[in-house]
Amino acid sequence: MSRRRLPSRRVFFEIGTYASLVLVLGLALWVTSGNLNPNIDGLILILSAYTLLLVLPIRKFRLTWHSFEAELDELYDEAKRSPPTLRGERIADQTLARTYERSTDPRLVLLQMSVEIESKLAQIAERHGLEKQSFYQIIDLLRQKEILTDSFVINGLRFFREQRNALVHQGRVPELAKAIDIGRTLLAKLEETP
Repeated sequence: MSRRRLPSRRVFFEIGTYASLVLVLGLALWVTSGNLNPNIDGLILILSAYTLLLVLPIRKFRLTWHSFEAELDELYDEAKRSPPTLRGERIADQTLARTYERSTDPRLVLLQMSVEIESKLAQIAERHGLEKQSFYQIIDLLRQKEILTDSFVINGLRFFREQRNALVHQGRVPELAKAIDIGRTLLAKLEETP
């Protein structure tokens, strides 16, 4: 018997947000007998804009850790659709084991994995004759040359870099173990990249 997957928390959040907006609008219309004054119109406009900023998938407006969970769920789904090869997983596991030998602190493991991922990405770029550039420029160039075509790898590299930056600059990552797992899968997939 197959288990049905429950909708993500983001779906409930969006439905709740929309329902709250409709409730506020309905309440305002009922209280004013359908004659809204400019102050209420402005309030509704502000609430509508705020709602759209929260629920639209626009990266620049991801303000909470909740969006981190949604992005993490998307990455896990992408990884399941096209898992890495057994060879890639074996090499990634060996790299992760060496990393844990150096330190068992998950924050240091994440930072060391970041170095491994960036090193692997630089090797791929060098094999294809690309000069040293920034992390994001290398991703874009490899994507343009159709060397990086897996959406998990492209999105995962950006996500993992954001998590590493959050750890370095803010001292925390909301789901450290899951971020490390994403890093492991990234290493495995990068190992397969020509």
